[in-house]
Amino acid sequence: MIMGSLKKLKNITVCEKTVQGVYVGRKAQGAGRKAQGAGRRAQGAGRRAQGARRRAQGAGRRAQGAGRKAQGARCREQGKKMSERSIIEKNDSKGLIQPRKMKSDPSVGPDALMVLVRPDLEYLISCYPSGKTTQYDMRIFQLFRITTGNTGPLFLSGPFLGAPHAVMGMEKLIALGAKRIWVLGWCGSLQRHLKIGDLVVPKSALSEEGTSRHYPIGESSPTASEKMIQQIENTLKNNDYPYTRGEVWTTDAPYRETPEKVKFYQKQGVLAVEMEMSALMTLARFRGVELGALLVVSDTLFSLTWQTGFSSPIFKRATRHAGEVLARLAAPRKDDS
Repeated sequence: MIMGSLKKLKNITVCEKTVQGVYVGRKAQGAGRKAQGAGRRAQGAGRRAQGARRRAQGAGRRAQGAGRKAQGARCREQGKKMSERSIIEKNDSKGLIQPRKMKSDPSVGPDALMVLVRPDLEYLISCYPSGKTTQYDMRIFQLFRITTGNTGPLFLSGPFLGAPHAVMGMEKLIALGAKRIWVLGWCGSLQRHLKIGDLVVPKSALSEEGTSRHYPIGESSPTASEKMIQQIENTLKNNDYPYTRGEVWTTDAPYRETPEKVKFYQKQGVLAVEMEMSALMTLARFRGVELGALLVVSDTLFSLTWQTGFSSPIFKRATRHAGEVLARLAAPRKDDS
Protein backbone atom coordinates (compact mmCIF):
# COMPACT_ATOMS: atom_id res chain seq x y z
CA MET A 1 0.00 0.00 0.00
CA ILE A 2 2.81 2.30 0.78
CA MET A 3 4.24 1.64 -2.62
CA GLY A 4 0.91 2.39 -4.21
CA SER A 5 0.55 5.59 -2.29
CA LEU A 6 4.01 6.68 -3.34
CA LYS A 7 3.18 5.94 -6.98
CA LYS A 8 0.00 8.03 -6.74
CA LEU A 9 1.91 10.85 -5.07
CA LYS A 10 4.48 10.72 -7.84
CA ASN A 11 1.78 10.86 -10.49
CA ILE A 12 0.17 13.84 -8.77
CA THR A 13 3.52 15.63 -8.68
CA VAL A 14 4.05 14.95 -12.36
CA CYS A 15 0.59 16.28 -13.13
CA GLU A 16 1.21 19.38 -11.09
CA LYS A 17 4.46 19.97 -12.94
CA THR A 18 2.73 19.44 -16.25
CA VAL A 19 0.01 21.92 -15.31
CA GLN A 20 2.63 24.39 -14.16
CA GLY A 21 4.51 23.92 -17.43
CA VAL A 22 1.36 24.50 -19.44
CA TYR A 23 0.62 27.63 -17.37
CA VAL A 24 4.15 28.97 -17.83
CA GLY A 25 3.97 28.25 -21.54
CA ARG A 26 0.68 30.03 -21.89
CA LYS A 27 2.10 32.95 -19.93
CA ALA A 28 5.08 33.08 -22.24
CA GLN A 29 2.76 32.94 -25.25
CA GLY A 30 0.75 35.83 -23.76
CA ALA A 31 3.89 37.82 -23.18
CA GLY A 32 4.98 37.07 -26.73
CA ARG A 33 1.63 38.26 -28.07
CA LYS A 34 1.91 41.41 -25.96
CA ALA A 35 5.40 41.98 -27.31
CA GLN A 36 4.10 41.46 -30.85
CA GLY A 37 1.26 43.96 -30.14
CA ALA A 38 3.75 46.45 -28.75
CA GLY A 39 5.90 45.93 -31.83
CA ARG A 40 2.90 46.47 -34.09
CA ARG A 41 1.96 49.62 -32.14
CA ALA A 42 5.54 50.82 -32.41
CA GLN A 43 5.46 50.17 -36.16
CA GLY A 44 2.14 52.07 -36.36
CA ALA A 45 3.61 54.95 -34.40
CA GLY A 46 6.61 54.92 -36.73
CA ARG A 47 4.32 54.95 -39.77
CA ARG A 48 2.32 57.82 -38.24
CA ALA A 49 5.55 59.69 -37.54
CA GLN A 50 6.63 59.12 -41.15
CA GLY A 51 3.22 60.36 -42.31
CA ALA A 52 3.55 63.44 -40.09
CA ARG A 53 7.02 64.09 -41.52
CA ARG A 54 5.68 63.72 -45.05
CA ARG A 55 2.81 66.08 -44.24
CA ALA A 56 5.28 68.56 -42.72
CA GLN A 57 7.46 68.27 -45.83
CA GLY A 58 4.39 68.84 -47.97
CA ALA A 59 3.42 71.87 -45.90
CA GLY A 60 6.99 73.16 -46.24
CA ARG A 61 6.85 72.72 -50.02
CA ARG A 62 3.48 74.47 -50.15
CA ALA A 63 4.89 77.32 -48.02
CA GLN A 64 7.87 77.56 -50.36
CA GLY A 65 5.49 77.63 -53.30
CA ALA A 66 3.42 80.35 -51.66
CA GLY A 67 6.62 82.31 -50.95
CA ARG A 68 7.67 81.99 -54.59
CA LYS A 69 4.21 83.12 -55.70
CA ALA A 70 4.35 86.11 -53.33
CA GLN A 71 7.84 86.97 -54.55
CA GLY A 72 6.64 86.70 -58.12
CA ALA A 73 3.70 88.97 -57.34
CA ARG A 74 6.05 91.51 -55.73
CA CYS A 75 8.34 91.40 -58.74
CA ARG A 76 5.39 91.89 -61.08
CA GLU A 77 4.13 94.79 -58.96
CA GLN A 78 7.58 96.39 -58.92
CA GLY A 79 7.83 95.92 -62.65
CA LYS A 80 4.41 97.50 -63.07
CA LYS A 81 5.39 100.46 -60.89
CA MET A 82 8.67 100.89 -62.77
CA SER A 83 6.75 100.77 -66.03
CA GLU A 84 4.24 103.33 -64.75
CA ARG A 85 7.07 105.52 -63.51
CA SER A 86 8.86 105.36 -66.85
CA ILE A 87 5.63 106.40 -68.55
CA ILE A 88 5.06 109.24 -66.09
CA GLU A 89 8.63 110.50 -66.38
CA LYS A 90 8.50 110.90 -70.16
CA ASN A 91 8.45 114.67 -70.51
CA ASP A 92 8.39 114.69 -74.30
CA SER A 93 4.71 113.80 -74.38
CA LYS A 94 1.90 116.35 -74.03
CA GLY A 95 -1.31 115.71 -72.15
CA LEU A 96 -4.45 115.16 -74.20
CA ILE A 97 -6.03 118.12 -72.39
CA GLN A 98 -4.00 121.32 -72.51
CA PRO A 99 -4.64 124.58 -70.59
CA ARG A 100 -5.59 127.30 -73.06
CA LYS A 101 -6.97 130.78 -73.33
CA MET A 102 -10.60 130.93 -74.41
CA LYS A 103 -12.04 133.81 -76.43
CA SER A 104 -13.84 135.26 -73.42
CA ASP A 105 -10.80 134.97 -71.13
CA PRO A 106 -8.76 138.07 -70.23
CA SER A 107 -5.05 138.33 -70.87
CA VAL A 108 -2.97 138.17 -67.69
CA GLY A 109 0.52 139.14 -66.83
CA PRO A 110 3.29 139.17 -66.79
CA ASP A 111 2.58 139.02 -63.02
CA ALA A 112 -0.27 137.26 -61.24
CA LEU A 113 -0.95 136.84 -57.52
CA MET A 114 -2.47 133.55 -56.33
CA VAL A 115 -4.23 134.00 -52.99
CA LEU A 116 -4.82 130.56 -51.55
CA VAL A 117 -7.22 131.44 -48.72
CA ARG A 118 -10.54 133.24 -49.17
CA PRO A 119 -10.29 135.78 -46.28
CA ASP A 120 -6.98 137.07 -47.65
CA LEU A 121 -8.45 137.38 -51.14
CA GLU A 122 -11.49 139.27 -49.82
CA TYR A 123 -9.26 141.64 -47.84
CA LEU A 124 -7.07 142.51 -50.82
CA ILE A 125 -10.09 143.13 -53.05
CA SER A 126 -11.53 145.45 -50.39
CA CYS A 127 -8.35 147.54 -50.52
CA TYR A 128 -9.19 148.83 -54.02
CA PRO A 129 -12.16 150.86 -55.33
CA SER A 130 -14.86 148.61 -56.77
CA GLY A 131 -15.03 150.74 -59.91
CA LYS A 132 -11.49 149.71 -60.76
CA THR A 133 -12.08 145.98 -60.27
CA THR A 134 -13.23 143.54 -62.97
CA GLN A 135 -14.14 140.02 -61.91
CA TYR A 136 -13.95 136.93 -64.13
CA ASP A 137 -15.45 133.57 -63.22
CA MET A 138 -12.86 130.96 -64.23
CA ARG A 139 -15.10 128.11 -63.00
CA ILE A 140 -12.59 126.64 -60.54
CA PHE A 141 -11.42 130.02 -59.18
CA GLN A 142 -12.12 133.74 -59.40
CA LEU A 143 -9.88 136.16 -61.28
CA PHE A 144 -9.80 139.90 -60.58
CA ARG A 145 -8.20 142.61 -62.71
CA ILE A 146 -7.56 145.74 -60.64
CA THR A 147 -6.21 149.07 -61.90
CA THR A 148 -5.37 151.95 -59.58
CA GLY A 149 -3.21 155.06 -59.66
CA ASN A 150 0.16 154.76 -61.33
CA THR A 151 0.49 150.99 -60.99
CA GLY A 152 0.05 148.44 -63.70
CA PRO A 153 -2.92 146.08 -63.53
CA LEU A 154 -2.97 143.76 -60.55
CA PHE A 155 -4.29 140.28 -61.23
CA LEU A 156 -5.62 138.51 -58.15
CA SER A 157 -6.82 134.91 -58.28
CA GLY A 158 -8.20 132.42 -55.81
CA PRO A 159 -9.07 130.82 -53.57
CA PHE A 160 -7.29 127.48 -53.97
CA LEU A 161 -7.18 124.42 -51.72
CA GLY A 162 -4.55 121.73 -52.06
CA ALA A 163 -2.01 120.88 -54.73
CA PRO A 164 -4.33 119.64 -57.53
CA HIS A 165 -6.62 122.67 -57.32
CA ALA A 166 -3.76 125.17 -57.10
CA VAL A 167 -1.89 123.56 -60.00
CA MET A 168 -4.99 123.68 -62.22
CA GLY A 169 -5.40 127.35 -61.38
CA MET A 170 -1.75 128.15 -62.04
CA GLU A 171 -1.87 126.24 -65.35
CA LYS A 172 -4.73 128.48 -66.42
CA LEU A 173 -2.92 131.67 -65.36
CA ILE A 174 0.13 130.62 -67.39
CA ALA A 175 -2.10 129.94 -70.38
CA LEU A 176 -3.51 133.47 -69.97
CA GLY A 177 -0.01 134.93 -70.11
CA ALA A 178 1.42 134.96 -66.57
CA LYS A 179 5.22 134.61 -66.38
CA ARG A 180 5.76 135.43 -62.69
CA ILE A 181 3.49 133.83 -60.12
CA TRP A 182 3.29 135.26 -56.58
CA VAL A 183 1.65 133.07 -53.93
CA LEU A 184 0.12 134.07 -50.59
CA GLY A 185 -0.79 131.27 -48.19
CA TRP A 186 -0.83 129.90 -44.65
CA CYS A 187 1.29 127.23 -42.97
CA GLY A 188 1.71 125.25 -39.76
CA SER A 189 4.95 125.76 -37.84
CA LEU A 190 7.23 122.80 -37.10
CA GLN A 191 9.91 124.83 -35.31
CA ARG A 192 9.61 126.37 -31.84
CA HIS A 193 10.98 129.73 -32.93
CA LEU A 194 8.15 130.16 -35.47
CA LYS A 195 5.06 131.48 -33.74
CA ILE A 196 1.54 132.39 -34.84
CA GLY A 197 1.70 135.33 -37.27
CA ASP A 198 5.36 134.84 -38.24
CA LEU A 199 6.26 135.09 -41.92
CA VAL A 200 7.93 132.29 -43.90
CA VAL A 201 9.59 132.69 -47.29
CA PRO A 202 9.77 129.17 -48.78
CA LYS A 203 12.87 128.55 -50.86
CA SER A 204 12.15 124.85 -51.48
CA ALA A 205 9.60 122.18 -50.63
CA LEU A 206 9.51 118.48 -49.78
CA SER A 207 6.67 116.74 -51.59
CA GLU A 208 4.19 114.45 -49.90
CA GLU A 209 1.50 115.28 -52.46
CA GLY A 210 0.52 113.36 -55.57
CA THR A 211 0.49 116.10 -58.22
CA SER A 212 4.21 116.85 -58.65
CA ARG A 213 5.06 113.40 -60.02
CA HIS A 214 2.98 114.17 -63.12
CA TYR A 215 5.31 117.09 -63.95
CA PRO A 216 8.76 115.49 -64.39
CA ILE A 217 11.66 117.88 -63.83
CA GLY A 218 14.42 115.28 -63.67
CA GLU A 219 16.54 115.16 -60.55
CA SER A 220 15.85 118.80 -59.71
CA SER A 221 14.21 119.63 -56.40
CA PRO A 222 11.20 121.95 -56.41
CA THR A 223 12.46 125.44 -55.60
CA ALA A 224 11.25 129.01 -55.81
CA SER A 225 12.78 131.69 -58.03
CA GLU A 226 15.83 133.18 -56.31
CA LYS A 227 15.17 136.54 -57.95
CA MET A 228 11.58 136.65 -56.66
CA ILE A 229 12.71 135.52 -53.19
CA GLN A 230 15.12 138.44 -53.11
CA GLN A 231 12.34 140.85 -54.10
CA ILE A 232 10.08 139.54 -51.33
CA GLU A 233 12.85 139.69 -48.74
CA ASN A 234 13.87 143.22 -49.73
CA THR A 235 10.28 144.45 -49.44
CA LEU A 236 9.87 142.77 -46.05
CA LYS A 237 13.10 144.35 -44.79
CA ASN A 238 12.07 147.79 -46.06
CA ASN A 239 8.85 147.47 -44.03
CA ASP A 240 10.59 146.06 -40.93
CA TYR A 241 8.68 142.77 -41.19
CA PRO A 242 10.76 139.92 -39.75
CA TYR A 243 10.69 136.63 -41.66
CA THR A 244 12.36 133.23 -41.89
CA ARG A 245 13.57 131.69 -45.12
CA GLY A 246 13.77 127.93 -45.61
CA GLU A 247 12.22 124.65 -46.65
CA VAL A 248 8.59 123.59 -46.20
CA TRP A 249 6.78 120.24 -46.27
CA THR A 250 3.80 119.86 -48.61
CA THR A 251 1.13 117.28 -47.81
CA ASP A 252 -2.21 116.19 -49.27
CA ALA A 253 -3.38 114.83 -45.93
CA PRO A 254 -3.54 117.33 -43.04
CA TYR A 255 -5.17 114.69 -40.86
CA ARG A 256 -2.10 112.45 -41.32
CA GLU A 257 0.48 114.88 -39.97
CA THR A 258 1.60 112.29 -37.42
CA PRO A 259 3.96 112.86 -34.46
CA GLU A 260 6.58 110.69 -36.18
CA LYS A 261 6.48 112.81 -39.34
CA VAL A 262 6.54 116.09 -37.43
CA LYS A 263 9.59 114.99 -35.39
CA PHE A 264 11.33 113.70 -38.52
CA TYR A 265 10.89 116.96 -40.44
CA GLN A 266 11.77 119.01 -37.37
CA LYS A 267 15.15 117.26 -37.24
CA GLN A 268 15.61 117.97 -40.95
CA GLY A 269 15.20 121.69 -40.24
CA VAL A 270 11.95 121.97 -42.22
CA LEU A 271 10.15 125.15 -41.18
CA ALA A 272 6.48 124.44 -41.74
CA VAL A 273 3.83 122.27 -43.36
CA GLU A 274 1.29 123.37 -45.98
CA MET A 275 -0.60 121.89 -48.95
CA GLU A 276 0.49 123.49 -52.24
CA MET A 277 4.08 124.73 -52.49
CA SER A 278 5.97 121.68 -53.82
CA ALA A 279 3.44 121.20 -56.61
CA LEU A 280 3.45 124.89 -57.59
CA MET A 281 7.26 125.04 -57.56
CA THR A 282 7.44 121.89 -59.69
CA LEU A 283 4.90 123.25 -62.17
CA ALA A 284 6.82 126.53 -62.42
CA ARG A 285 10.00 124.62 -63.32
CA PHE A 286 8.12 122.39 -65.76
CA ARG A 287 6.42 125.30 -67.56
CA GLY A 288 9.44 127.60 -67.49
CA VAL A 289 7.94 130.38 -65.37
CA GLU A 290 9.07 131.98 -62.09
CA LEU A 291 7.40 131.60 -58.71
CA GLY A 292 7.80 133.24 -55.32
CA ALA A 293 5.71 132.82 -52.18
CA LEU A 294 5.08 134.25 -48.74
CA LEU A 295 3.38 132.18 -46.03
CA VAL A 296 1.93 133.20 -42.68
CA VAL A 297 2.06 130.84 -39.69
CA SER A 298 -1.58 130.11 -38.84
CA ASP A 299 -1.07 127.18 -36.47
CA THR A 300 1.70 125.23 -34.76
CA LEU A 301 2.60 121.54 -34.48
CA PHE A 302 6.10 121.69 -32.95
CA SER A 303 4.84 120.65 -29.48
CA LEU A 304 3.11 117.61 -31.05
CA THR A 305 -0.25 119.18 -30.28
CA TRP A 306 -2.23 121.32 -32.69
CA GLN A 307 -2.37 124.94 -31.59
CA THR A 308 -4.43 127.25 -33.84
CA GLY A 309 -4.24 130.99 -34.28
CA PHE A 310 -6.82 131.59 -37.01
CA SER A 311 -8.73 134.14 -34.93
CA SER A 312 -5.64 135.77 -33.40
CA PRO A 313 -5.32 139.54 -34.05
CA ILE A 314 -1.58 139.01 -34.56
CA PHE A 315 -2.27 136.45 -37.27
CA LYS A 316 -4.89 138.60 -39.01
CA ARG A 317 -2.55 141.59 -39.01
CA ALA A 318 0.28 139.47 -40.43
CA THR A 319 -1.87 138.11 -43.28
CA ARG A 320 -2.77 141.68 -44.25
CA HIS A 321 0.85 142.78 -44.22
CA ALA A 322 1.87 139.76 -46.30
CA GLY A 323 -0.93 140.36 -48.80
CA GLU A 324 0.00 144.04 -49.18
CA VAL A 325 3.65 143.12 -49.77
CA LEU A 326 2.83 140.66 -52.54
CA ALA A 327 0.20 142.92 -54.11
CA ARG A 328 2.82 145.68 -54.35
CA LEU A 329 5.25 143.31 -56.05
CA ALA A 330 2.64 141.82 -58.41
CA ALA A 331 1.51 145.29 -59.58
CA PRO A 332 4.75 147.28 -60.07
CA ARG A 333 4.64 151.02 -60.61
CA LYS A 334 4.37 152.00 -64.25
CA ASP A 335 7.51 154.11 -64.02
CA ASP A 336 9.41 150.98 -62.80
CA SER A 337 8.84 149.15 -66.07
